[in-house]
Amino acid sequence: MITYRLVTEQKDFIQVAYLEQFIWNMEALDVVSPHFLRVIVHTGGCVVGAFDGDTMVGCAFALAMRGEPRLWSHIAAVHPDYQRQGIGYKLKQEQRLWALDNGYKFMSWTFDPMMAANAHFNFHLLGVTSHTYHPNFYGDMQDALNIGLPSDRFEVLWDLQAPETVSHNTPEAAPFLLRMIDDQPVTESGLSADWHFVEIPPYFPLFRETNKPLALAWKLTLRDTMCAAFEQGYEIVDFVRQDDRNWYVLKRK
Repeated sequence: MITYRLVTEQKDFIQVAYLEQFIWNMEALDVVSPHFLRVIVHTGGCVVGAFDGDTMVGCAFALAMRGEPRLWSHIAAVHPDYQRQGIGYKLKQEQRLWALDNGYKFMSWTFDPMMAANAHFNFHLLGVTSHTYHPNFYGDMQDALNIGLPSDRFEVLWDLQAPETVSHNTPEAAPFLLRMIDDQPVTESGLSADWHFVEIPPYFPLFRETNKPLALAWKLTLRDTMCAAFEQGYEIVDFVRQDDRNWYVLKRK
């Protein structure tokens, strides 16, 4: 049985660091150290772990943000052998309950806009929103998943006081700003409607591994599309997965 608890001891902070290194195949320089995790807890943040017995199989940690009732969640991760079991969702809910108990009303984090599974988890399951795009947020990253591509990120906002069960009023049809045609990113209609869809490939990690020029084309085209939409007052409110296609749902604020 998987159990969940706050992480406060050095031996478990070390497990977090090893888990980071294993999941992302990170260099030692990029891993958040056990000592810094201790500082996060000491200064108003939290570290949550998912455990199979004494072995950590998932973790999430968040830092306090200065001057506002908001946490910044830096990492949430689950060991590959334990994925698709709802552990990531449970970790976020444990984070949420701790945050509310400690006076926080919102939580933010970043994620790669090209990762469809993360987009579905964040927007459709948790109910976050986003109107912020950060080009090359972390600079040139050297871990196995990000090397050779810009580290573009969405910044999301999670209203922790909203109902845990998310209700979406997503329209069935809307003009696409960006479509995938023969694997290529193709820009379509301009910003005009109250709702728009923005498609991304469901198998971007395959492009990233086998066709870096195509992966880069997708990253840069999506960057242009989303930055223009956010500048015109749109925000992302949902992510739809349908058969072998998926898309962001944008609504005019």
